[in-house]
Amino acid sequence: MVCVNTHPNGKTCGHVRCLFECWLSTPCGWVLYTADSNWGRLSSTLVKLHQFQAAVDAARKANSSRTWKEVCFACVDEGEFRLAQLCGLNIIVQADELEEISEYYQSRGKFQAGAYTRPLLSST
Repeated sequence: MVCVNTHPNGKTCGHVRCLFECWLSTPCGWVLYTADSNWGRLSSTLVKLHQFQAAVDAARKANSSRTWKEVCFACVDEGEFRLAQLCGLNIIVQADELEEISEYYQSRGKFQAGAYTRPLLSST
């Protein structure tokens, strides 16, 4: 199944990703995913479409460690650190997941073990 929509350039692209983007952008697409309350699957799809804020919202409803980690790791890879932080806060409440999250950040050079810096506070 491929996209058969006509785009602004007048051509049909034939990309599967475009098909999902078109499908998910319609109310029908959202209804089909949410009808059975499969928020984890919706979140995974939104990650693949690079719609990270919507993926975080769906992960919040799914509330499963697996879904939170998938969205968190995708956000880290794409540099969406604020969203990754939101996901991480929902993962680290489970102590056994903390080490995996820490190792993921470290392996990508986004965290230095033992380093802590205070946020800069504006005096104005």
